[in-house]
Amino acid sequence: MTTSSSGADSVPDFMISYTTTDVEHAEWIAFTLEEAGYSILFQPWDFRPGHNFMERIDVGLRANCCIFVLSANSVDAEYPSLERYTAQASDPLGKRRALIPVRIDDLAWPGLLRTVVGIDLQGVESENERRTLLLDGVSEGRAKPDTKPAWPAETSTQPDGASGVTADGLRIINIPLDTFERHRRINRGAVISQMEASLDFDDLDVGCCSVCVGLSGTGKSQLALEFARKHSDRYSLTWWFRSEDRDQLFEDWTLLGERLGITRIADATETATLRTVLKALPTDGNLLFIFDNAEAADGISKFMPARGHVLITSNNQLGWDAVGRVIPIHAFERAESVDYLTTGRSGSDEASANAIADVLGDLPLALAQARGHIGLYAANRGVRVRSRAVSG
Repeated sequence: MTTSSSGADSVPDFMISYTTTDVEHAEWIAFTLEEAGYSILFQPWDFRPGHNFMERIDVGLRANCCIFVLSANSVDAEYPSLERYTAQASDPLGKRRALIPVRIDDLAWPGLLRTVVGIDLQGVESENERRTLLLDGVSEGRAKPDTKPAWPAETSTQPDGASGVTADGLRIINIPLDTFERHRRINRGAVISQMEASLDFDDLDVGCCSVCVGLSGTGKSQLALEFARKHSDRYSLTWWFRSEDRDQLFEDWTLLGERLGITRIADATETATLRTVLKALPTDGNLLFIFDNAEAADGISKFMPARGHVLITSNNQLGWDAVGRVIPIHAFERAESVDYLTTGRSGSDEASANAIADVLGDLPLALAQARGHIGLYAANRGVRVRSRAVSG
């Protein structure tokens, strides 16, 4: 916990993500957290005259946790959802608690938010109770009581849906397939078509692999997510592996084994775990494995299934030809960047969009984040972003 307010050079504990109609709820949450000693990035407080707007955005996206104010208004709002998706995509299994939804309205937990344990303030009238629920929910460590509880009269059972992954019939999925559902997607249909062409949908018994390579920020992970969303009904098993670190990769592999019903897998050796999970995979090859941010082919070769489809994303553009079809992912052309930033934006001007695209190097992921935050800033402040806001 950081005891000082969020400064220009510090990473805040929390970013508060909300839609404008919920600003009073969001401000109560921000004030309560900061009063308890946490550092906060809250747009009405921390986007001040003289600040660099893009630097403030970057600080918010690097916060340790995104508090998403969940309401009937925000669930379909474009820009708060983008902040939620960014946090959820960076921590799909919730190991870092990068996303904590706080529900303030009486509505069902939407989409894959059902798999994220949230804080429920809906209908809580007591100020003290709301404060306790919020602070207990964001605190580190376990929620074990200080005193030993009494033996209950009847034993309780774990509710359905307590698992951290979702199962829809026989389908097993561990990634947020509703990611980017509600905001305008970057149109990369040509790249998706290349990925589809590299995989044989007629014969899943044969292993096929597509490798997306390119610089950081070109949207490789988002393309993999979009492919998984588009074709989710085709596979009985879809699994996302964080592959930039071998320990994380093996942790996700072990979690897959547990989800497949393999007992005592955590006690097995690495070699035994690899073999056991591979043997437990669907025999018909009806699976999609996504290895995200892989360093090199030799780091994931042992994890590759003999059947089914594999997608790999990597910043390393060399050494993948023997693994699968290599698809280079590039930044936008300037005309594409300007079109993306201005389409559907009343009052948008091409000069401002051109300046922003120049600062961001036409990188699709940065442009998507900028488009969302610029719209939210304009809605909250009534301020049009001009080219000089990013030129200095």
